[in-house]
Amino acid sequence: MIPLDNRSEEELMRGCEKILRKYEKAGFNIKLALTDKEFTVLEDELYDKWGVDLNTYPAGDHVPEAESNNQSIGGSVRKHYHQLPYRMMPRIMIRYMA
Repeated sequence: MIPLDNRSEEELMRGCEKILRKYEKAGFNIKLALTDKEFTVLEDELYDKWGVDLNTYPAGDHVPEAESNNQSIGGSVRKHYHQLPYRMMPRIMIRYMA
């Protein structure tokens, strides 16, 4: 998960590139990304620069792989949050927990 400052095209591309670099460094070669319509603006740039095809889904549709992943991340964040010894937690810590 990459925290984004906003949902602009530049910020979405920055986040995608950060994720793609991380996977590339680990030895993975990403060829397909399952996204929602928000990422359609990046389709050509991601393919030209990284060779990644986007498979976009309409708003309201659920991608089972993504839903399962989100539930796992959410459960992990909740578990760690409640195990911490703090009564209040700064937003910056919550933002980077995932």
